[in-house]
Amino acid sequence: MPDTIHEQRFLALVCGSGDAYFPPVSSLCEDSLKRMRAANCESSSFISSVLELFLGSSPETSANDRRQPVTPALKLKLFGYVNRSSVAAAIFPQWLQVIFQSLFGPGASNKLRRQAMQFLHWVIRMAPVEQITRAAPVLLQGVRKVLTELTSSTSASIDGDVLRGSAYVAWGMLAKRVPALVITDLSHLRELFEAFDSESANVRLSIQESLLAMLPAYESSPLDEATGEQLLEFLHQQLVSSDVRQTRYCALRYAISAFPFARMEARWLCVLGLADSEREIKTLA
Repeated sequence: MPDTIHEQRFLALVCGSGDAYFPPVSSLCEDSLKRMRAANCESSSFISSVLELFLGSSPETSANDRRQPVTPALKLKLFGYVNRSSVAAAIFPQWLQVIFQSLFGPGASNKLRRQAMQFLHWVIRMAPVEQITRAAPVLLQGVRKVLTELTSSTSASIDGDVLRGSAYVAWGMLAKRVPALVITDLSHLRELFEAFDSESANVRLSIQESLLAMLPAYESSPLDEATGEQLLEFLHQQLVSSDVRQTRYCALRYAISAFPFARMEARWLCVLGLADSEREIKTLA
């Protein structure tokens, strides 16, 4: 069977498997999918068709041929194909539209948002550098919006913790991939360090992962004198005044890695770390 016909049949069955009104149809389609060979997630034609199902037809499509985006339930199934496709991470701006529609569009449930965050992580790793650099400011706005929009009741739930943790990790991954996004603006570090005080223990692990992912941006780009002084003062404050272990650990990691060994103020922070009550921080110092 030619690949294009196989892909069309495969997607038709995927769509049928998401039929919520006729259970016999969905069961039959799911059974047929098990007997078909797997779709090629690196096929440009297949992934383009999947993205069109996500987004609907382009505005230039004639009214008779125009399609609306598929349902949120079907989008959950389709994420299984784009979340492991390097081709999907290179089709811009469609991947950006998929992420934002799934995070903030109609029917954006927590389950769909989690899948969108996984896709965002994949795109940050795999998208061509010119695409991710161009989209980085918009993606960062989206990450911050996710963190802002989650209500206190949602953020206290397991779903809320997972979403917030994924958003923090995406923040760090984005900064690592596009260092220019954060290297001259310490507000990113301030927000992440301050988040340790307000987040649950599970989310704190994600904030630590985000900060450590962001660290190479400061290692590879020497700070100017004024920014370096501000960062050292901020790290000193975090190290001596915070009761949160992860805060002090990350502050010390930045003091060690973001400054040359000869920087005396950074080495003084290591001396302060030797007096910490946590063995992990003492060992690092």
